[in-house]
Amino acid sequence: MAFSTPGKVRISTALSAGETQAITTRKEVVKESLAKLNITGEKIPTVAVLGSGGGLRAMIALYGTLAEMKNQNHLDSTMYLGGVSGSTWCMSELYKHEGWSENIKNLEKMESETLSHGHWDFLKARAATIEAAEDKNYSLTDFWAFFIVYDLLKEMDETKLSEQRESSVNGKNPYPIYAAVDYNRYSHHQPGSWFEFTPHEIGIAGLGASIDSKDFGSKFENGYLKEKKKERIICYLQGLWGSALGSLEEIEKTIYDKIKHLLHHDARRHASREFTPGSHEGRSMELPSRNKPAILLATDVGEPEEKRRRLEKTLSLIFRGAESVNVQPSFTDWAHYIWDTLKCLNNWTWGTTNNFLYNCSEVNHPKLTEEPVVHLVDAGLAINTAYPLILRPEREVELILSFDFSSGDPFETLTETVKYCKANGLRFPEIDANELQDKDNPLDCYIFRGEGAPTVMHFPLFNRVNCPGEVEECRKQFSTFKISYSMEEIQKLLAAATKNVKNVHQKILEEIRRIVDPPSANV
Repeated sequence: MAFSTPGKVRISTALSAGETQAITTRKEVVKESLAKLNITGEKIPTVAVLGSGGGLRAMIALYGTLAEMKNQNHLDSTMYLGGVSGSTWCMSELYKHEGWSENIKNLEKMESETLSHGHWDFLKARAATIEAAEDKNYSLTDFWAFFIVYDLLKEMDETKLSEQRESSVNGKNPYPIYAAVDYNRYSHHQPGSWFEFTPHEIGIAGLGASIDSKDFGSKFENGYLKEKKKERIICYLQGLWGSALGSLEEIEKTIYDKIKHLLHHDARRHASREFTPGSHEGRSMELPSRNKPAILLATDVGEPEEKRRRLEKTLSLIFRGAESVNVQPSFTDWAHYIWDTLKCLNNWTWGTTNNFLYNCSEVNHPKLTEEPVVHLVDAGLAINTAYPLILRPEREVELILSFDFSSGDPFETLTETVKYCKANGLRFPEIDANELQDKDNPLDCYIFRGEGAPTVMHFPLFNRVNCPGEVEECRKQFSTFKISYSMEEIQKLLAAATKNVKNVHQKILEEIRRIVDPPSANV
């Protein structure tokens, strides 16, 4: 058992004390669950469930998947729950509740209501982003979290990751693992590129280095805390974990359109005198006309079409930099975060956070330890499922139930994981390429086994069994960048995910039995 010390980097490949405690407690629940499934024996298998990325589609589908797993008594047999991107949105909502696995169906209904009828508070998002912009590590992730993810989920989750500790160690739920990757290192599956987030620690898979989750974002040097920062709220982490909902062009356009909406919104409020002298917002607008921000000038003068053209021209000028056009932004709260967001957009700056391995002499990774900050992004950019974290040898996972909610190639996570494992010396079953030919009309279940490696069960969300003849139609209807869902659409997606689990229930049982009572043992 390895204890992390607040304010110090823990150098060890061993699991954290919190995770060890959670697994020990959870084993009793797993044992009881297996007995209900008529699986008996001394061995308690370590089963992990993985939810892939895929925006709101992945979030909703994971709710349906977990609810039906509970109904089939498989959820209580699960030791770990790992997520990437949209699946982390589901997980982070669930782990606010200490006994969520006992109440998953009601939580699914509540979330469906929130997604279909909830509201986004512009002023709340604006205030959160202004506060975030006061930090020199402000990046597009802050803007994305409060203006995009909050808008998508219709809830600004102000809880903390460390507050999920009780729901992780009480034995009632699987242990959660969230994922992100280092933007500068994830290509070619470089070692040390995957970061894992658990309620107890944030660590770098493969390097054996981690910190207390409460210290994430704080300044470290040579393994010790130098400057304590506030623990980031879940809403920010949801933006960090889920920042790749489509192509780069789609993401850029979404941010750009949101900024234009934001500017027009503030300009209208200014014109209607909603800004009052003496208020926080009023102070940020009390400027002599000669110092009025160019951004504001572009939005509050002329006819609508003229204002639109001026806004776009102003934004274009700002992208080139203040020095090149002799424009100086006004250092007010309002203009400051708009200015910083535009700079981040122009430089494509995401996930800037203090590097807890900065100048850490105990870690032999010069390219990483020499950098005071790192840039963390959606792990789906590397592999759209958190295999690299679940495959840590210390976790001893024997069966992986991978629910793939990807929109494109339903087998890409498998082929990319094979490459990652070969590059990083991890055990993974051989994948027969002949089984992965029908990308447009996949089966509902693929099983891969290998000597000394965990068994992998791979379940594409849309397949020839749960939506026969409609695979492509479903993919188009529930695209990754679909930003809102009606209750009818939510129910259709939940039904597909539910049916998927029902259809593979017996196959999961058979694989668990193979682990508890291997065929060779009966020879």
